[in-house]
Amino acid sequence: MRCGTFQHISRLNADLSNADLRDADLRGSNLSDAYLIGANLSGVNLSGANLRYADLRGTNLSGANLRYADLREADLNGANLSDTLLSYADLRAADLKDANFSGAYLEEAILGQSVARSALLSTIKEAFERFVQISIKDRFSKIETAPSCPLNN
Repeated sequence: MRCGTFQHISRLNADLSNADLRDADLRGSNLSDAYLIGANLSGVNLSGANLRYADLRGTNLSGANLRYADLREADLNGANLSDTLLSYADLRAADLKDANFSGAYLEEAILGQSVARSALLSTIKEAFERFVQISIKDRFSKIETAPSCPLNN
């Protein structure tokens, strides 16, 4: 199954382990308590989805959209979250051990009581540095230099 649209599905306790759901549209779906161990969810749109208590160990979520997703107490141990959009996602008490967050966008993500928050430190540092570079570049590109005027004597 690839590139399907399944918005707002509700599959409590679903076993989708090792499923290939690349690029699927799962916006607003209820996958709480689901088993997604080793699944390929790269590029999936899970914005606003309920993944509370979901088992996402070893899952590939690279490039996925998880804006406003509820990932409270989810198990993301060893998951690939590189280049994932996690702004406003709720990751409270989630297990983030050995998860890959390189290039992930974490603006306003809630991380309270998550396990292995130190795994996020390099990602947060990288995101901050990227933000500073963009801000500085944006500010300096708006500065206009005065046109040179030839002196007329």
